[in-house]
Amino acid sequence: MRSIGVRFLVVGLLAVLMYIPMVFVAGLSQDRKVASERVVSEVGQEWGGEQSIKGPILIIPVEKRTTRTVREIAKDPVTGVTLRDENGTIIRRQVEIPQVSEAEDIYILPNDLRIDAQTENSLRYRGIYEVPVYTAQLKYAFDFNFANLEVHLEEDEVIVWDQALMDIRTQTNRSIRGAAQLTADDQSFDLNPLSGTSGIRALVGDPRDRALWNLELELNGAETLEFAALGRQTWA
Repeated sequence: MRSIGVRFLVVGLLAVLMYIPMVFVAGLSQDRKVASERVVSEVGQEWGGEQSIKGPILIIPVEKRTTRTVREIAKDPVTGVTLRDENGTIIRRQVEIPQVSEAEDIYILPNDLRIDAQTENSLRYRGIYEVPVYTAQLKYAFDFNFANLEVHLEEDEVIVWDQALMDIRTQTNRSIRGAAQLTADDQSFDLNPLSGTSGIRALVGDPRDRALWNLELELNGAETLEFAALGRQTWA
């Protein structure tokens, strides 16, 4: 009986001694995992981070044009002298003054959207860790359908075609490499950073006479690269 009890005691002691290094190894493994995830996140953000591209989106401003009736003093159109009636009373007349205010913009998504993405992968190192990153060359080809937009307008609203804008939204502007290029029928448009949010914007003027648009964009990123399928038909 004593022999059996001693054996159980020895086995239990050995199990405890074996469990202690397992605890240390598990803790070290967890620390390495947390450190690896932190390094991947930090290096990835420095390189550009996860990328999600939304666009292109065409923004058409709309104005509400009305008039306001006021009474004003009548003056001679030549001399500017105030006009009076036979009793010497100042003559006043009703005048219609035009008023223009901003209405809700119209947002138009592409009718046919084709995206060609070519990526070049590489590794970045920090200490014992390596982080996969990429550089992406993006080429967009798209068009728009402007039929029946006026049916969405309210009374006295007018589309301001020559002030149309085009937006391309990105995760961060620092990920963009070089100059993005936006063209339509051999005409190019300047792209500038958006204010208050990430992305780029171009003033494109009246877009109705332009058949095919092209956008070229190069950017850095890490982990993921996503595109929003905004076209009525989208190929990527």
